[in-house]
Amino acid sequence: MTLDNIIEATLFAAGEALSYDRLARLSGASVKDVRAACNALHARLHGGLVVVQTETTAALATAHGLEDAVQKLLGDPEDREIGQAGLE
Repeated sequence: MTLDNIIEATLFAAGEALSYDRLARLSGASVKDVRAACNALHARLHGGLVVVQTETTAALATAHGLEDAVQKLLGDPEDREIGQAGLE
């Protein structure tokens, strides 16, 4: 299992942005390697999910243009817990 696969699964399970420091602790990798794995994951994902990265965090989110499909599945967004980043 590669580090980018571990990061992908961890971010999916978390359902929210996680800091690079926390991802490093959870994976046992260095922050530098976690950032590189997030970049590799970002380059690999070309479908329904994307990696959203800031200076300190990474998250999985719905790819641009798929917001309507996700909202149809989840129903009224006010009745469900999904962050704006998850819809972007």
